[in-house]
Amino acid sequence: MSIEEKVFDLITVDAAVEEIFGSGDDQRIFPVVASDGVDTPYCVYFMVTRGKKYSYAGNIDLERSQIQFSVYSPLFFNNNGLYGIRESADAITAALETIDDSDIQKVFQLSEQIFFEVENGKYHAAITALVCGKA
Repeated sequence: MSIEEKVFDLITVDAAVEEIFGSGDDQRIFPVVASDGVDTPYCVYFMVTRGKKYSYAGNIDLERSQIQFSVYSPLFFNNNGLYGIRESADAITAALETIDDSDIQKVFQLSEQIFFEVENGKYHAAITALVCGKA
């Protein structure tokens, strides 16, 4: 199982992530590309870079990956029971920061940018995390 798959499995059981992005067949977190016509908010994740960690003794069986989580919502803040980009992105970030798993050594948030995509009428939060763990 890849580090991205492990991180996905760990964040999707977070209560806030489940509340905002759904669970089971209704879950709106996708690898690489979202399904057509998916309800918002939704999240797409993908690996940006990956590399093995080495010491002077050689490969130490750890991997370091940068994973981007792209969250989309037409709202900036919550409104009438609909989740905005701010709360949706915060749920992903909080879930990443609280990962507790023997295979994942550490998760660091490297950056977060929020911008509005005029062509699709949605806010986009791009969250990049550095994940170190067993491949």
